Amino acid sequence: MALEDVQIIDNFCSQEYFDQLKEWIEVSQPWGLSSLAGFGAPNMPDEETQRYIDHFKDLPPDANLQFVANHYSVSPEFHISQHFNRFIPMLFALKSRVPVRIKVNLNCAKGKHIPAPYHHDENPPEAYGDNCMVAIIHLNTCNGWTNVQHPDLDNFEQKIDTVANRAIIFSNKYPHRGTTCTDKPYRSVINVNYYGDKIET
Repeated sequence: MALEDVQIIDNFCSQEYFDQLKEWIEVSQPWGLSSLAGFGAPNMPDEETQRYIDHFKDLPPDANLQFVANHYSVSPEFHISQHFNRFIPMLFALKSRVPVRIKVNLNCAKGKHIPAPYHHDENPPEAYGDNCMVAIIHLNTCNGWTNVQHPDLDNFEQKIDTVANRAIIFSNKYPHRGTTCTDKPYRSVINVNYYGDKIET
């Protein structure tokens, strides 16, 4: 079973653009280090923060680290990086009218698959409405995956494999989580939150 309103689009970006963006991210992008996969994010509610702490407290220390790069955000303060223009073709492909956040995540491989807790990118989700979208664009192929949960269907979850240049698009009202990989050095994605038009496939 798959959720009808979760779009999975392979070969999402033109191959030339994707290859150039991927190379820049891997070789030249400035990275930051984030603990507890987002713990301390300014928009994360206390309840969600506590779930992250409880989730990672019994795991190895390296389980709670990821590399991140924030290129655009509107809350709690407006931020736009000097590299924002590199993502404009991706925003056009998404039919984004109003971007909310552009963030790149990289999780190093682990000895086993370690999922992050379920979360919403923009909180509280009801403040952003059903039309705020999440797009996850995979930068590499590996055996990690993304889960999208549908709380109206008894918390049904859809599992989507990590394939390079694959986009997963769904409403921010659905919780989701990523999982580390074991077969490649890392799993990396571009995470975009935005308002825009539906992509016809």
